[in-house]
Amino acid sequence: MAELNINQVELFGNWMQNKYSEEQITNDLEQQGFIREHITDLLRQYKKHKLDIRTKNGFILIAIGSLLGFISCVCTVYEILPEFRNIILYGLTTIGISMATLGGYLVFE
Repeated sequence: MAELNINQVELFGNWMQNKYSEEQITNDLEQQGFIREHITDLLRQYKKHKLDIRTKNGFILIAIGSLLGFISCVCTVYEILPEFRNIILYGLTTIGISMATLGGYLVFE
């Protein structure tokens, strides 16, 4: 049967790359000979896979934003580059907070 010879990572990658909707995925799997129970299970796993990727990217953005915020704090407090104090204080902090907020949105939404 077709369901025994599938590579989920390859399937999920193709679906994400081609931006298939659930209907297109269902039709594609039905044409390949999958039964309804396996199609439902694959769709559930595909949604979980997409959510896992989104969550991972969110945590990466939170970490980068936090690191930028920490670096800007240290550079401002110790005046490591006094001529760039305003750029570090306002620019780097704003970028760090924005990245951390976007990451939080991806994780918690």
